Amino acid sequence: PASLADNLHEKLVFTSTDLVFDGTKKDYTELEKPEKNSERVYAHHKRKAEEKVLSAGGTIIRLGLVINGPINYVRNNIGNKIFSWTNKTNKPTSVHDLAKLIEKITSNNYDQKIFHCAIGEELNRYDLNVKIAEHYGLDSRNIIPIEDTDQLRVNHASLDCTLTQETTGLQFTKTLKECLERL
Repeated sequence: PASLADNLHEKLVFTSTDLVFDGTKKDYTELEKPEKNSERVYAHHKRKAEEKVLSAGGTIIRLGLVINGPINYVRNNIGNKIFSWTNKTNKPTSVHDLAKLIEKITSNNYDQKIFHCAIGEELNRYDLNVKIAEHYGLDSRNIIPIEDTDQLRVNHASLDCTLTQETTGLQFTKTLKECLERL
């Protein structure tokens, strides 16, 4: 991948995930190493891809759940029961913040090679879906809180974006409400 980027005189930027971490704590920084021996296939492949991109001189942007997906899911399924986890949390990513970060990375030469992009508010999926429904004036009674018992899914995958914001000068969205109002 890097040779193609080099041949085109472009930068290689790879979007990864907060799920490369093991979920045993909150607010993973850009300097923390992902889980090495994950039983989680998705985490394993994303970590391996990150290693290849970094060894090729590329840049990584780790994301939380990108907000547009849950919005469409809630809006399209609100007439049905939407079972939503209460015990798995992360900080979602605003598409506006992501676009600004990509623009900054591709137009500057930063020494930093791993960036995080997420809003400041940590949410479980139930609270996220209820807030989305309420924002769009939808009846949230069909959003049903459940506890996820799958141990292969991480409990906490929140990203700390402090270093990214300090390096780029960007200020990411603080709350889900602010994020939804900008869409």
